[in-house]
Amino acid sequence: MTAFLNTHWTDLLVVNYRLDPTAIGLLEEHLPAGTELDTYHGDHYVSVVAFEFSKTRIMGIPMPFYRSFPEINLRFYVRRKVNGEWRRGVVFIKEIVPCKLPALIANKVFKENFHVRPLSCETTDKKLTYRWTENDEAQELQIDRLTELETPNPGSLTEHIIDHYWAYKKITPKVTGEFKVTHRPWKTRPCHNAHINLNLAKVYGKKWANALTPVSTFYANGSQVGVTNPKKLKT
Repeated sequence: MTAFLNTHWTDLLVVNYRLDPTAIGLLEEHLPAGTELDTYHGDHYVSVVAFEFSKTRIMGIPMPFYRSFPEINLRFYVRRKVNGEWRRGVVFIKEIVPCKLPALIANKVFKENFHVRPLSCETTDKKLTYRWTENDEAQELQIDRLTELETPNPGSLTEHIIDHYWAYKKITPKVTGEFKVTHRPWKTRPCHNAHINLNLAKVYGKKWANALTPVSTFYANGSQVGVTNPKKLKT
């Protein structure tokens, strides 16, 4: 598959939540046709992922003005069987970026749900911090700067979260958007002292806030990434 978008995703900060089983409808509402919910040891997980876009090119052409910028997204996990093999993917609920052009392209081309907010990423020798405001309230995700990284343990929750190379979008009840995300395996590190000042109710709504229990935070170093042009699947 030829990449529509080439970029680098780096300094990923991933906050993972276990979904209350009684709130499964929150995921089913966004579940694309032809996919099914993916689980880890029988539980459903939702993640808030912050990372840096850089060196962004669309069809080989540098994106004007906005080649580097941060993003925050809320996502859950699905899978789709193709020719007897599972494609493990993510579904994005809401994405936040600080600039209008990337949001416009993503909403038009990938049919995503991008919102523009005053979002920033600050890196120092000791800290990695993502900050933005939602309805005049400050939000902050911060971890210690990590240098010692490792491959996620096989069968771990971290491997389950990071090992997804497809993305899906519910376009209509019978039409699904599918695109592939290619990158080398990422190395990670758990963040036991993460500072997560995130008002889930204000950013994503009370239903999500009431349904999510935080379970882990980890850092991933990221890499160059290729994203294919989305393909429409009809059921």
